[in-house]
Amino acid sequence: MNNIYANDELAKATAVAQFRFALIAPVIQGLYSDASATEYYKRITEKPLKLPDGTAVTYSYKTVEKWASMYKRGGYDALMPQARSDKALVKNRVDGFHTTTSMVNSRRDNVR
Repeated sequence: MNNIYANDELAKATAVAQFRFALIAPVIQGLYSDASATEYYKRITEKPLKLPDGTAVTYSYKTVEKWASMYKRGGYDALMPQARSDKALVKNRVDGFHTTTSMVNSRRDNVR
């Protein structure tokens, strides 16, 4: 079961990397018709972009510039989404928030 989940996550990450590469490929290959790479990035980010899962997302042109930089430094693998390094900390903060909220609500409900 874990192998199927891992393969599904890998497939999603690969689809995201392909999406990102498709956006930066004209710049990497020197095939854009705009005056500069920045102008190309601004043009393609004017409207929302459709992610592989069908979600429409608006990106800043600087995000796409960052993807190109990542690709130039680390190749295709650099375009794969990375897990958050503070994932456990964020989860603990959220869990702590819910615990605190329920304690406050409990005290408020038991006021005499």
